[in-house]
Amino acid sequence: MSLDWVTDEESYSQPPPTPPAPRPGRGRRWGWAALLLLLLLAGGLIYRQQWRQVQAQEASLKAELIASYQLRQQAIQTQDAELFALTLANQDPAWQVAQKRLFTLGLLTGRDTFNLAPLPNDPAGEIQVQLTPDWQAAELRAEQHYTTPGRQGQPQIVRLAQTTLYQRHGQRWLQTPPNALFWGETQTVRGTQVDVTFPARDATTVRQLQTDLEAAVAALCAGGTTPQPCPAGLRLTLHFDTDPNLLADLAGQATPLFRGQSYLLPTPTLVGQPLDDIAYQALFQGYTRPILDDLRNSLSPPIPLPTQDIVALCFPADGFAPQLAHYSPAGESWTNELPGRAFRYLLPRPGGDGIVLQEDLRGRDASDLRLLLWQPGRETLLFDGLNNQRLARPVAWGSPPANPHLIIQGTTTRAVAQRNWLDLNDCHSDGCRLVPLPAYAIWSNDGQQTILSQDGQMWRGSANGEPLARLGAGFSPFWLDAQTYGYTRYTAPAGVPIAEIVLATAGQDQPHTLLRATDLPDAAGTPFIDYVTANPARPGTLLAAGPILGSSPGRYNIYQITLDENLISSNPAGAVQQVTLAASLPDALRGHPALLTPTGYPPFDISPDGRWLLATMLHNPAGEATAYVATDPAGWTFFLHDLDQGATHQFTAGYPLYPGQYPYYDWSADGRWLLIGDDGYLRLVAPAYDYQRLLPHPYANCLFTAWLNPPAPPR
Repeated sequence: MSLDWVTDEESYSQPPPTPPAPRPGRGRRWGWAALLLLLLLAGGLIYRQQWRQVQAQEASLKAELIASYQLRQQAIQTQDAELFALTLANQDPAWQVAQKRLFTLGLLTGRDTFNLAPLPNDPAGEIQVQLTPDWQAAELRAEQHYTTPGRQGQPQIVRLAQTTLYQRHGQRWLQTPPNALFWGETQTVRGTQVDVTFPARDATTVRQLQTDLEAAVAALCAGGTTPQPCPAGLRLTLHFDTDPNLLADLAGQATPLFRGQSYLLPTPTLVGQPLDDIAYQALFQGYTRPILDDLRNSLSPPIPLPTQDIVALCFPADGFAPQLAHYSPAGESWTNELPGRAFRYLLPRPGGDGIVLQEDLRGRDASDLRLLLWQPGRETLLFDGLNNQRLARPVAWGSPPANPHLIIQGTTTRAVAQRNWLDLNDCHSDGCRLVPLPAYAIWSNDGQQTILSQDGQMWRGSANGEPLARLGAGFSPFWLDAQTYGYTRYTAPAGVPIAEIVLATAGQDQPHTLLRATDLPDAAGTPFIDYVTANPARPGTLLAAGPILGSSPGRYNIYQITLDENLISSNPAGAVQQVTLAASLPDALRGHPALLTPTGYPPFDISPDGRWLLATMLHNPAGEATAYVATDPAGWTFFLHDLDQGATHQFTAGYPLYPGQYPYYDWSADGRWLLIGDDGYLRLVAPAYDYQRLLPHPYANCLFTAWLNPPAPPR
């Protein structure tokens, strides 16, 4: 027998291999895929439904916003002030006031200053709305259409985009002011002749304006025929500002607005962003036309400027008290005179031979009064002491110009007018001789006699104003020469009071009728005489003025009366050679305050050469010469009537609200140039040439402007 040996390892038996797991069937795989797809479809449906809800809600908000904007436009078109006020948020009172001002002036969409007229029956342009992520604020951009004269008189359509901001207040959308984030940082770019400052939001438009204005300035200097560079130092500074009031400040003015040495202009977003090249060109012309006109005038005045300097009381940018500023046209430079001192009032001396200054005596008693006569390099004390009168200040110069008498007026504690005059020929270290006046005085041409007027009664007086002869009832006295005087009085030849002008000779004092109001030419009403004066530059010529009774609207007529000087003394009634209607102007006129009369400010002023009648009156924001409302940003309308040509020129000028009792202007000694204190700059006018030039200054504002003779050369 045989034995087979088997080891333990060989005797171990391995388990059979595990059969492979069965593979899942196709049905199970498709089940999972279907489930995932169903979940995705459900999620998509839910998201889409929510997205549609969000879109619907956003569309609803935009529709509400557009409806609010259209309500605003409706209020503008129908001039519904109450409805318009309801569309404004009240978080910024100053902005709200500005919007209401623009609404009143029709400047929320009106662009007359840019020579743009709203398109009649303007179709609704595109309106774009951009909501903030929280849907609580929005920016609305609406297209506005205008027309402007194009080539060959064919009007062109101008498309501007107007931007307004809104915020939700409860369930309403209200217009709100743009904030600093909306405008972006202020940028300044310096060019060859033109510097610009602007908000970043308008960078593209302003940079293009700067480039094109540089080219226009260069072309203007070249003159179109003989190329020449611009004068050394010529530089225009344009400041595009975000203040909406600038739209109103520019309205109705033929000149841009100066602030310091720069043109202050509303930034393009306030005016409207141009949507095509036609719109841009219209915007460029509107911005630059007055600037280029002013530059053209500066480069080529029709006549030389006077050989006089200019002085004014100016508020420094960092102060509140007016200081004496001196401008030299020859050097085109401003200097501060009498530094460290402040002044309240400036009165030019006739002929430009110095100015009278009333010093601001801060720290001294309110009843103190200090007056001085200032001439270049020379200061003369006129008065310094206690003054028991209230509101005392120099009010007028008595004639004649060669020997002027400075009249000071005030009121007593009982509100009674009290007047004195200063004898400038009798001055010492402590001031000039102060002479009391019993009434308002007008001096004869030689300064040796006076006519005194008080409360409708008159006297002939001495050179010092002492009453010598009672003249009786009358008003508006005047002197024709050293011996002949006249005034206006009432007479009733048929039982009906009529104003008449009479003449008399000093010493005899017997009045003779020169003419009656019924003799004045006017077929449209009943003339009245309330003011008469002699034309100092034209002997034998009187100017009479008064309202036309019963006229509607009210009119104020100025008549020129030519006399035969040989008959004035012997036959006053036959001395009248001609009476002509010189000018017919609106009512409520006011002349120069340095010519204050017994009955108040005169209705007009006469240029030193006797050619021009100048009358002013307050105008409302729309530029119309009507009653002034204290809350309105008013200014002055100037009427310049040419007695030689019979034409009347009219323009407007702004003025600061303080003190604002009258316009600030002065004639040059030769009567060819008129200097006007405007709002933010000075204006030089040569009326015979229909020429105006703007004069910027580095101050916040200037008042009481005056021409000043330069110092006499040393002998």
